[in-house]
Order: sequence, then structure tokens, then C-alpha cells
Amino acid sequence: MTGTDRAGRAVAEAVVAAPARTVYELLTGLETWPRLFPWILHTEPLERDGHDDVVRYWGITDQETIRTWVSRRHLDPDALRMKFEQEGAIGEVARLTGSWSFTPGRDGGTRVEAVHAFEVAEGAPTAPEKVAAMFHGRTRVQLARLTECAEGLAELDRRTLSFSGSLSVRADPAEVHRVLAEPRRWPELLPDVVHAHTVDKAPGVHFLELAERDADGDVRTSRTARLVLPGKVVFKDLSPSGAVTQHTGQWRVAPAPEGATVTVTQAVVLDPARPASSADVHRRLVGSPLSLLRALSRPPRATG
Repeated sequence: MTGTDRAGRAVAEAVVAAPARTVYELLTGLETWPRLFPWILHTEPLERDGHDDVVRYWGITDQETIRTWVSRRHLDPDALRMKFEQEGAIGEVARLTGSWSFTPGRDGGTRVEAVHAFEVAEGAPTAPEKVAAMFHGRTRVQLARLTECAEGLAELDRRTLSFSGSLSVRADPAEVHRVLAEPRRWPELLPDVVHAHTVDKAPGVHFLELAERDADGDVRTSRTARLVLPGKVVFKDLSPSGAVTQHTGQWRVAPAPEGATVTVTQAVVLDPARPASSADVHRRLVGSPLSLLRALSRPPRATG
């Protein structure tokens, strides 16, 4: 195939019953992506220059795979438009550019148009028409989620709880980061942890299967996608339960005069059908991290 034969384009649209600027800011605000899209683990800005930036994304493509990609973005908050270009090739797609446009409607709503222009790699077995259909299908899912969140933003904010706290740990910052990044020691540090097993997918990227005993003595097993970066560990719960429908967070480790300061930040979205008090959710989510940090601060047991 020639370069022209390998090129394709996919366009998807949606009408959202929310103000255009609200929808634009939801889509372009990096901090909202892990909450906005269940398949996004983390976003990390690499460069920023005015309305231009370079962003790395980590996405959970299924329950077994985490992939990453980098995009250059140009944001135009006046025109309510974002252009992007993906760096490098991913799979059969050798080049990908596109745009998101947000046009205010007379009724106060928004028409969103997403355009993906691509070129498949030379020799790729998949026809451009199939790649276009793939992009169209994925974008429709993305638009549906964007519509749901924008139209119910006030309710979503009401159901979202955020927790943040710091603790001083009398231990070497590198060791603290290592224990947070490699949970195999958690059962010996925390009596309620029955087992902690990681499945590595790439350097610094893994799934954590954790079994914990609750206050009633029952064992709850969870599965979490985790990303280890310098000075922090990011996670997303893939099996939220009870009143929680979504749970994301991160640990940040910084040097301190007597060891390290660890900051734990978590955000949860509550299930409206299963009401729970913020105190109950806070106790459940913050208890284990604080117990782990306190365990790291204990002096080693004497032996011999």
C-alpha cells in the first residue's frame, strides 16, 4: 500500500446537555482523566509551555494489560478546541493526529466532535477501514462516558470523596518507596494482610492481588493496577466493593530531616444505591495505608 492507501480518518460526534466550557474542561483537564475514564490509570505531564503540553498516559486495555503512550496537545480555551498528535507508533498505527471541538448550542448544550486521522504502518495486516472502525468505536465509548459525567457533574462531585494526609516515617526514603512499590513485605508488616501478590507487566507497572482480613474476620480480595514512578506510587482499584464504585490514589515519598514524609492521596466515587458515611469510607481506605506507614517507622525487632 502507498502512504495514501494506508491513511484513514474516523469522526464521532455527540450532543451533551451541559455548557461547552464545562465539557471542554472535563476533557482537557488531566487530573480528571482517571476519574472520568475507568480505563485510565494515570496521566503525567512531561512538558508544559502555555497552551501546549506533552502528556504520558497509562491505560488499562483489559484486566491483564496496561499500555502507555505520549501525546502532544495544543489547547485553545477561547475556541474550545484541542488538537493532539501522538508521539511514535503504537501497534499497527504509525501516526495519529486529531482534534476535539466543543461547539455551544442555542439550548445551552454542546456538540462535541472528535476527529482521529491516522496512517497504518507499512505491511500492517489490518486495513485502514478496520482501524477507522476501531477508533470510531472507542471514541463513541469515550464520548458516552464524557456525556454521562458532564451531564451529571454536580451529582458526580457530590458522590466523590477525597482524602489526603501525611505522616513522618523514621526510615530511609528509598526504602519506604521500595516497600510501597513492592508489596511482598506487606503481610509481615500488617497483620490484616493475608497475602500480596504482584503480576509484573513492564518495569514499574504491575497488578496487585491483595487479600486482607476485615474487622469481622472475613477475607476480602482486591485487584489493583499500580504504577511505580520516581518518588511516588500510583494505583487504581479494579475491584471496588461495597459503597465504592471507583477508587484511585497515590503515595508520595519525600526526604525529611528524620527520614521521610509520605503523603497518601485517595479519591473515591460512592454508589448512590448503597449510601455510606464519609467517616466509614475514610476509616476503611485510610486505615491500611496509615498502618503500613506506622509499621515502617517501628524499630527492627531484636534477634539472637
